[in-house]
Amino acid sequence: MVTGHPEVQAFQFELYLEGRRRPEIAAVMERVNARYRAAVREELVRNGLGDPDLAELVFLTIDALVLHQTAFGGAERTERAVAALRRLLRSHAHLDADQHADQHAVDPAGWSG
Repeated sequence: MVTGHPEVQAFQFELYLEGRRRPEIAAVMERVNARYRAAVREELVRNGLGDPDLAELVFLTIDALVLHQTAFGGAERTERAVAALRRLLRSHAHLDADQHADQHAVDPAGWSG
């Protein structure tokens, strides 16, 4: 996840912390994160997961995974966590699809599901 350019990721996290002292940097980092958030949200929507709270959770999870890999290494650990996240999202998408189908099913007696 981070193996290509870890120094770029480290610099980004250093900017996060600098933003605590300098609001102008915090504003820039918020704009950067807004683009990342939008990309995560769009990818989830493309895969049938349109919940904005879920998108925020996924964004923050990815951000934390990148931070930990940047700070401590352990690409294998990160890859295992990413694989687990993918499994959770697939499962959630499947459950959402089942619930959506149940909500739109019509009972033969005339009651909607």
